[in-house]
Amino acid sequence: YPNVSVISLESRPRDFFCTSFRRFLGQQIAEGINFIHSHHTSILGSVAPWLWSHPRVALLASRYVMCERDKHDPLNRLIYGRVDALLVTSESLRRNVVFTHPMKERRVKVVAPGVDLARFDPSRGGVEERRAAWGVDSGTAIIGTVGRFHSSNGQDVFLKAAAGLLKEHLAGKKFEVPPLKFVVVGEPASEGGVSALDELRSMVRQFRIEEYVIFEPYNDRIAQTIQAFDIFVQPRLREGLGLAALEAMAMERAVVLSDSGSFKEWVRSEEFGVTFRPGDAFDLQRRLRALAANPVLRTEMGRLARAHVLQHYDREARIQRKLEIYERCFRVRQSI
Repeated sequence: YPNVSVISLESRPRDFFCTSFRRFLGQQIAEGINFIHSHHTSILGSVAPWLWSHPRVALLASRYVMCERDKHDPLNRLIYGRVDALLVTSESLRRNVVFTHPMKERRVKVVAPGVDLARFDPSRGGVEERRAAWGVDSGTAIIGTVGRFHSSNGQDVFLKAAAGLLKEHLAGKKFEVPPLKFVVVGEPASEGGVSALDELRSMVRQFRIEEYVIFEPYNDRIAQTIQAFDIFVQPRLREGLGLAALEAMAMERAVVLSDSGSFKEWVRSEEFGVTFRPGDAFDLQRRLRALAANPVLRTEMGRLARAHVLQHYDREARIQRKLEIYERCFRVRQSI
């Protein structure tokens, strides 16, 4: 987009009235900056107050998670009164923001997440290679998840459900479930100096399911990795952007998502996947058992899921929608 140049920050400003950021912002405005978009609403308190004296600079923000507190206090009215548009990723998040934030409804805009449909295209192949690398034959069902290794992403819940399913299967219970393999893909992260990945590996050893669980780093072949799954799981404990779930849907995978925030909106009435109670490994286990035993249902869900993503979650459409909002807000501010 030729009319947009990006200036990124070297450090994060404080949440409220950061004077060093005020100096930086003043310098940028003097050099001609006329548009700001923050993806962290928590720092608006160090952006909006300094812009009241610069009415021709447009200010936008994005919010990706539900708000659990009322922000109709005087300070937040001051902050959000200067925001030209607040972008959210779903209709349910829009309703939440309209209820909790001191903003006019018309300024809260839904901009759906976007998938790179050229990259996440199931016709490109590569599935057999990925399954062979894991030592998995065609008769085994692969259940996988993708996300940064962190407690909020619920990989521990995923592994507990995996252990429960394997216990049932190995005990010979009469569920029509094929042999199972579980793949956990992610990027390292640490919490309090302890590696989240190490914690998950320890859990696998405690459950004695090392033979059935594969840990794999995130890489540029993630589309083929997701397509090699038979079922994709997003076990997040609370809402986030959750783009990996939409990417899995684009790769014609049935998805199992935690019923947090907007995720239920993505699968509608279980047309493209199912939801489970966040943090409930037993509920996840029940959902996985049903899908693992029904390959015909999985295939149909995956087919419908890709069609749904093609229609509603194209990255190019997301970019165009965002640029239209940019243009509108910019023109209003320039007319002042």
